[in-house]
Amino acid sequence: SLLCLGVNGLLFGFVSILSSSRNIKTILLEKGEHFVEDSDSIIKKKYLYINSGGINIIGNKKYRDHEIVINGGIYINEIKPLKNKYYKHDQAANTLTHCTNIENVTIRHSKGNGLFAKGPFSLNNVLFESCGMVGLEASGICAVGLCTNVRSFFSGESGVLASHGASITLRGSNTSVQYNCMTQNSTDYGLSV
Repeated sequence: SLLCLGVNGLLFGFVSILSSSRNIKTILLEKGEHFVEDSDSIIKKKYLYINSGGINIIGNKKYRDHEIVINGGIYINEIKPLKNKYYKHDQAANTLTHCTNIENVTIRHSKGNGLFAKGPFSLNNVLFESCGMVGLEASGICAVGLCTNVRSFFSGESGVLASHGASITLRGSNTSVQYNCMTQNSTDYGLSV
């Protein structure tokens, strides 16, 4: 099933619905700005918190990614593997199984990371812009990311970071990581492992 969210929507409550529902698996975002609402939790305060796999956040494909904006960051929680199938990269099909899928959006103005993933994810045509910390970060062995035409610009720290056994595959002719490390910390880089 599909949940459609129009202009200037608040995203926080909708992912809670998705995480607890077996029927709704996709949020379709329309043109405009969509805001991540603060919560009471320290971790959730900076992020739209996704606690299950198989969820899709898709910008309407009739608009360009910069016309569909998520203001705030996204946190993908670790998903415990079931016989290793959840976070394996299927080389033949070039896909990930049971992952969070985000497509055709711009993620900007997060106080923390644009995307912080501890579980599997797939990104297609996503722009990270002006994030307070890292544009895209994956951390831990369950964090396996397949990223096509992903761009990261003007992040406070590294543009893309994989740590603690995480894996991020970057591909596509429009993939670009530039003009990051705005806080000028000597431990940050455009791409960091």
